[in-house]
Amino acid sequence: MPKHHKDPFDRLLIAQALVEAIPIVSVDAAFDAYGVTRLW
Repeated sequence: MPKHHKDPFDRLLIAQALVEAIPIVSVDAAFDAYGVTRLW
């Protein structure tokens, strides 16, 4: 996983959202670099 986001917990949430193909709820725009569907 590329290190667009430095917070390890957020990277874990991103990985889970990618594996399970579920959207993630966050105001953090850095999540967009990973291709997850971000709500909010």
